[in-house]
Amino acid sequence: MMRTLGDPAPPEGRPTHGGWYCGRVPERLAKHDLTAVRLTAAHAELDHAALMASSAYLRAWSDSDWPEDDFSVEQNRGELAWHDEEHAARIAFTYSLLDAAESRALGCVYLRPLRDMLGTRGVEPPAGPEWPGGATPCVRGWVRRDEPKALERRFTGVVTTWLTGPDWSFRDLWWTAASDDLRQLAALNALGWTRELKVTTARGGRDWVLRAPGP
Repeated sequence: MMRTLGDPAPPEGRPTHGGWYCGRVPERLAKHDLTAVRLTAAHAELDHAALMASSAYLRAWSDSDWPEDDFSVEQNRGELAWHDEEHAARIAFTYSLLDAAESRALGCVYLRPLRDMLGTRGVEPPAGPEWPGGATPCVRGWVRRDEPKALERRFTGVVTTWLTGPDWSFRDLWWTAASDDLRQLAALNALGWTRELKVTTARGGRDWVLRAPGP
């Protein structure tokens, strides 16, 4: 599988874990004005427009230089094919957030086990009784920056309700965000996802926050 920087593959030599979730995997969610669909190469142009409208934010969100100013639709098509392969292999599940007409990409949602989610940031899950197991599902996501700020709360609410509902069978779920992503953390606060763990990335100087329903 090729590597990508958006939700990057773990460093070379670090295994990923297929089959960590054995339940039914929905192909899509339709919720009033929002739709989530399995992300494939067919979404390359819509997804690319959302990426480039949010490039500065996404570089901080991914803790990398992705997407670069000259990042092309064809490069994006290759990355989305990689996500689709991971989805089929049950390594990770990735969804594109679209408007109701499915004519505009509004963001993305990524689901991985904790050990791989932190592995994409170059760190191992810390030890301790407060930490969930390595196979525990983690979600992270982003919404495009040229939409009203209210979309952040709407997006977070729809996604968390969906993932903790009957379409999935997760026993536990954690949301991952950067410690300085104040809009996303405020949206999680509003939903009562206030139980918090922190880990510093391999680069240092920045915490990643894991949130679950409080207290």
